[in-house]
Amino acid sequence: MIEAAVFHVVSEGIQAAIDWLAAIELFLRDSSKRFDYGATWHIVYHLYNWQQFEALLPIGRDGFQEHLRDIESSIAEGDSEGAGRIIKELLKSIGGDVRPPDIE
Repeated sequence: MIEAAVFHVVSEGIQAAIDWLAAIELFLRDSSKRFDYGATWHIVYHLYNWQQFEALLPIGRDGFQEHLRDIESSIAEGDSEGAGRIIKELLKSIGGDVRPPDIE
């Protein structure tokens, strides 16, 4: 997932943002020419994928490690139900069932 985030933000996302800004500037210089909506859709694609990445990993690396330590502690204390709850929470956070934002 980190590779996907790097792709959408660093590898392709920066160029998409530059292309979008260039399209805006060209349109503002000569509004008789059509605006390049392809540049807009390209940056929206990368921004949407970044949003998905953020939504799938809301707890971050430190939070993930903390949850794993909590599972370990629960097991050591014989609290299998507590460990199960934490595991379900982790699975939900990385499940990938995030829906796109409603823009209507």
